[in-house]
Amino acid sequence: MTAPVAQDGRPMPIHGSGRGDADGGLSLNAVYHLLQNERRRHVIRYLADVDGSVTRDEIVERIAVAENDSEQEHVSSQARRRVYVALHQIHLPKLDNADGLKYGPDRGIVAPRSAIEGLNRVLENTSPA
Repeated sequence: MTAPVAQDGRPMPIHGSGRGDADGGLSLNAVYHLLQNERRRHVIRYLADVDGSVTRDEIVERIAVAENDSEQEHVSSQARRRVYVALHQIHLPKLDNADGLKYGPDRGIVAPRSAIEGLNRVLENTSPA
């Protein structure tokens, strides 16, 4: 996996909260950590493609359908619940802490932030494992 590169060949920072390197972007280790989980990669790809905020339930539904390789109406409530719990307790807060998104757990609203674009560029420039 490589970091995004500017036209002049220099690595582009993935802007976030300053929890990484000196220029305020995410460190390469932070990027790798955020991208190591498939559910977080789903969230990043989804948020990079939408305008504005979405609900947590929209993301849950999308991931549950993808993980079960099934039509929406055939995904069990138990499968949806497993995705919901993991997103709510682990993945959305982790992306929120890295300034990839803004997550309002009480309202279930998720909005992309600046680091999402950079994380998605890394995903687009890598080949699937």
